[in-house]
Amino acid sequence: MVGSVLRVRYELTRLISEGPIFAAYEARDRLEGKPVCVRLIRQPYAGEQAFIQKLREIVQRYGAAEHPGVEAMLEVDEDDTTPFLISELTPGVPLSERIRKLAPFSVPVAVSTAISLCEDLEAIHGLGLAHGDVSAQNVASLPDGQVRLQLPGLWQVYAESPVAAGVMLPSMSPYLAPEISAGGLPSPASDVYSAGVLLYELLSGRLPYNADTPVSMALKHATGSVPSVRMFNPSVPAVLDEIVKKAMSKEPATRYASGGALLSDLRILQDALRFGRTVTWPIRPESTPPQVNPMPKTTAPRNETVRPKQARAKPEREPRDVPLFLWIPIAIFGTAAATLVGIWLFFNLAKPSLVKVPSLAGLTLSEAREMVKPSKLDIQIEGQKASEKVPTDHIISSDPAAGEQVREGSHIRVVLSLGSQLAQVPDLTGNTLDQARSILQTAHLDLDEGNVVMKPSDKVDAGLVIGQDPPVGRKVDQTTKVKVTVSSGPDGSDTTQSGSGTTGPTNLYTMRVKLAGLTRPVTLRIDIVDDRGTRTVYEQEHEPEQTVELATRGTGKQVTFRIYYDNELVKEVTQRSEEGTPVKPDAGGDGTDGGTDGGTGGGTDGGDNGDNQQ
Repeated sequence: MVGSVLRVRYELTRLISEGPIFAAYEARDRLEGKPVCVRLIRQPYAGEQAFIQKLREIVQRYGAAEHPGVEAMLEVDEDDTTPFLISELTPGVPLSERIRKLAPFSVPVAVSTAISLCEDLEAIHGLGLAHGDVSAQNVASLPDGQVRLQLPGLWQVYAESPVAAGVMLPSMSPYLAPEISAGGLPSPASDVYSAGVLLYELLSGRLPYNADTPVSMALKHATGSVPSVRMFNPSVPAVLDEIVKKAMSKEPATRYASGGALLSDLRILQDALRFGRTVTWPIRPESTPPQVNPMPKTTAPRNETVRPKQARAKPEREPRDVPLFLWIPIAIFGTAAATLVGIWLFFNLAKPSLVKVPSLAGLTLSEAREMVKPSKLDIQIEGQKASEKVPTDHIISSDPAAGEQVREGSHIRVVLSLGSQLAQVPDLTGNTLDQARSILQTAHLDLDEGNVVMKPSDKVDAGLVIGQDPPVGRKVDQTTKVKVTVSSGPDGSDTTQSGSGTTGPTNLYTMRVKLAGLTRPVTLRIDIVDDRGTRTVYEQEHEPEQTVELATRGTGKQVTFRIYYDNELVKEVTQRSEEGTPVKPDAGGDGTDGGTDGGTGGGTDGGDNGDNQQ
């Protein structure tokens, strides 16, 4: 699809991602001269009218959330039978990609990311709407460190399809609030739950719950206790751990009510981290510094004497086997080693197992996914490119590459082959133009419609191909157009029996037609009327402003050329010659008239060259 132009406006330039419902492409809006995101809707959803109609409604409803942190969905359009969603282009990568590569994040970075996410949610919640599908895949990490929400409200669209909701459930279930899995509708509070799961993931590098199926995942969200993120990242402050637990509270009533409420606590914590202040739970607007009581003065009661305390006798030190100057580095080294071992055990035992990436090159997507199932790896399409060696839709390369070690559950990005972009030029000689066109299309090539050359031939009948460029057998790019030379018949005078039984000289004429003043492609047809009757000598589709040169024979003292655009007569050109005398007939064309009422008007420029072939 890369290189295709939808609605004569959106030129697809790069595949961004492929999902079960959408295939997202970066595209250039030719009308406004800016990049956009075009999401093609896959079958069977593209043919479901209720799905498409609901998508149009959601685009209009959520268009009011004008915020830099919410991807603007612009409109739903259709090209032939392919509907697509146009959105503003979001730079950066999915947050899931950054989590896979970099998590766990430091506390300041995780808090800053969560603040950006809550600011985005606040723009949607302020309209009384819910995003409904907040997940690491639907949040884009921007180059400036901020994040942007994508595809808000589409949960309502999925509900209109008999199968879309079930297809999307596996990717949504790790972030769904318990009340949603129980049949409730998304709300700002359920979005907060999803944001809490994301914050947990940023801080720990893992999801709070793991399960094999969406049903068991929903059960864990509904019944399992909220795990402490400090179990996997002890550097997380206790206050931040409590914020995550409140955001992921099972009951919506005890959760943060909206993204704005969660945002308030996160900002207070961020300020405290920035300036080294201490905050306690529940968070207060300002932490009160601890009061230090002065040491009370010791006064002696009346008639009593204050006796100084006697110093304890220090025990005698035993002689050391190792000198003190050696004990200090030994103690420091031992402490550091124990710390490093503890850190290594903590981070490695808590993470999923390491697995090797298998060799996926040359496999189809389904074969590759079947191969990585035992390793619990996920395959994502990174892009497509041409290959002379790898068949179409087979994998060219993977990242990470084969043999590298990754964690279970990691994403493997693959590049698919578009197949060979070269084609072998077939033999077109002896075929008509229509036959040559069909042969070229079979070979994934096109005929150079604007450069058909007519040439006399004593051996090949008129209308058949006698030459071509590039030559037969050459391998060329599939965008190459093949230029052909077509026979106009014998280059000599003969005596031809006409339909009326009379004979006359045969003359060679050259007709030049310029398709001027047109606004769209038309089929140009040229008929000749001579002593032999009326016959078509040329018929081909052309773009506006192209020039066609035709050499053909005419029998008798006078011939007339009739020029048609889309079977509508636009001009007649009569040419005469005196029998036995080579004369250049009057072309009669000035390139200005020939307009039609149907709006396909244009000019013809009838060149002349009628050499008498005695």
